[in-house]
Amino acid sequence: MRPMGKLTFDDQKNNATQPVKSMINNNIDSYMDSTADYSRYLQGSPNFVTYYAVDMLTSTTDVGLGNNIEQVGAESPIKYNKINNFPIFGVEDIQPAFDYDQDTGIDGSMEGQAVIAPQTIQPQPNDYFIFTYHEHKLNTLKLFRVSNVNESAINNQTFYQITFIEENGVDPTYLEGRQKAGEYEALYENIGTEKLPIVEEGSYQSSLAIQKSLAALTEVYKEFYWNRKLNSFVLETADGYIYDGSLHRFIQENDLFIDKNSFLTDIYVENQLNESLLSYRQSLYYSFLTYRDTKELTLDYMLNATSARGAFLTYDTAMEVVSYLDPRLNLDGLDSKHIFPININDIIPDYQNKQSINGLGAIERVLVKYLAGHLDELDTEDLTKLNKYLATLTRADMSSYMLLPLVMYVLREGYNHIFLAKEDDLYK
Repeated sequence: MRPMGKLTFDDQKNNATQPVKSMINNNIDSYMDSTADYSRYLQGSPNFVTYYAVDMLTSTTDVGLGNNIEQVGAESPIKYNKINNFPIFGVEDIQPAFDYDQDTGIDGSMEGQAVIAPQTIQPQPNDYFIFTYHEHKLNTLKLFRVSNVNESAINNQTFYQITFIEENGVDPTYLEGRQKAGEYEALYENIGTEKLPIVEEGSYQSSLAIQKSLAALTEVYKEFYWNRKLNSFVLETADGYIYDGSLHRFIQENDLFIDKNSFLTDIYVENQLNESLLSYRQSLYYSFLTYRDTKELTLDYMLNATSARGAFLTYDTAMEVVSYLDPRLNLDGLDSKHIFPININDIIPDYQNKQSINGLGAIERVLVKYLAGHLDELDTEDLTKLNKYLATLTRADMSSYMLLPLVMYVLREGYNHIFLAKEDDLYK
């Protein structure tokens, strides 16, 4: 029988995934070395649906009773987790299914099959999902119920093939209201990686806020300190440039200006002075990375005039380089400078909660939370203060030159932390 219609992509979502499609396909390929049965599904583009997965923990009855209880409705004891933008694979055409009812005659609905990728969810009979159905040149939202689940293990990866059928008489508002246990977001680009492919909606929104702040910070730092001719981040002064080789090593080793999804705006830097590893280990940046083990943070530095080297040889300009001072040394009589306007070493051990950092500036708040081991407490207030600081920054200075790369590092770590599997994650 001729298919009644076909599924369509949400155009905005489909376009948004195009830059990373090849990367995601490579992730999926890791599952597919000898999976002839499923490769034809996962090699295609997915359809993105709003999926309602039965929540076994909060449902107040045995969901295994199936159709003996009301699944969706005012009296249903079943709870569902809503998953936005969940990808299902292998859906092409939906076939019509007809049942004969003695009272009403022929009752028509639609049914089809799809594949659920490994390491996402374990579908259950009586899960529901909504997607866009294209019929007679019109797009409509239709609700489908999972009627059957078949499980296959291939190369130690579990695939699920679901059969679904249209539910015409179900009111989906219950799934959004009294029967919704929680809300999650599916991250298509994380499928096949070590990152969580499904996270709580609140965490997802936090990740978007961090991304926004990180993008703003990256642009501000490039605007103030990137010198294309020197291929370096420098602080320009009336007499020449200030250059920190350890800063460049820190940026390079942590790929702070490398966008994993696009190579169009990447900045590759090298330490122009070829400083030794010993010199780097005396720096603010190395002590920042190792603070949780050593509990020592380098806070003092000096500026030293030096002859032009490396890329600087091409230009007739004066240059000062940053050298860091061992905190165990007596600095009396040295022309030393303090990195922070406060003694941050005194604050970190006393950090208990966000109330103890109310008086700190935007940069110090972020860094203290990271150094104190409370990266999970990076919140909207921190990002709001940081965004305001970036928006009102009007001139380059040593503080922002030296510290903003550390903030970039912390934001990246905070973003990645959201997608690391934890013990209490429902989907991991």
